[in-house]
Amino acid sequence: HMGSLPCLLQGVLSATPLHHPDQAHLGHVIQVLSALSRTSPTKKKSEARKMTDIQERLIFSSSVKPFPIKEGDRVLVHEGSLYKLDKKKKHKVYAMLFTDLLLLTKEVGQHLKVIQDPMFLSQIMIQDFNCDDGTEFHITVVATLPTDSDKVI
Repeated sequence: HMGSLPCLLQGVLSATPLHHPDQAHLGHVIQVLSALSRTSPTKKKSEARKMTDIQERLIFSSSVKPFPIKEGDRVLVHEGSLYKLDKKKKHKVYAMLFTDLLLLTKEVGQHLKVIQDPMFLSQIMIQDFNCDDGTEFHITVVATLPTDSDKVI
């Protein structure tokens, strides 16, 4: 599978001595394969299918205006559970990080209920808290109105 080659070659590269003649060539091949795997038609179809699946699973709370998640070149970067602190109480949420926004949802059966308006990455600031395990952070919205490139239609 083409998508796994860069990762495998990265392992080979890390085991290759620093001054070995293959060092530079491996680095270049990894870059080229990574770029190809990001732009391959199969990868784009897979991403489009994933975005369609997400759109079909979304339901919106009454306080959130519905919007299409499939917008422009937006793709899902990472997703998973985390805890949101509200007035000293933790609430489990399911976060989805896209290329341009962060979306907080709650799992409701097979659906994902959007619990607040999307946070555009260009308008938020993330601060680390000084904690031993590095799992706490604070998200601050630094702008409230989307720019032309951040509009959700």
